[in-house]
Amino acid sequence: ISNQETTIYPNPGSDYFSLKSKQPCIRLSIFNLQGNCIAAIHQPQFPIACGHLQPGVYGIMMQFEDSSSHYFTWVKQ
Repeated sequence: ISNQETTIYPNPGSDYFSLKSKQPCIRLSIFNLQGNCIAAIHQPQFPIACGHLQPGVYGIMMQFEDSSSHYFTWVKQ
């Protein structure tokens, strides 16, 4: 899935996901379907391990140095 110049892959995925962006990501947050933040990572290193998450749909928010942000939906198989 792409949002402007940012891509999340693989989607759906199982044990990890990666994000590719032309801008450096300074914070990554993972949300469950209830909107609760279940993980917040400062200066994330990719790929992000997520084998511990239950199968389902998650929201991924990336925040960048220029104060912009991108939100993705990621499916854990």
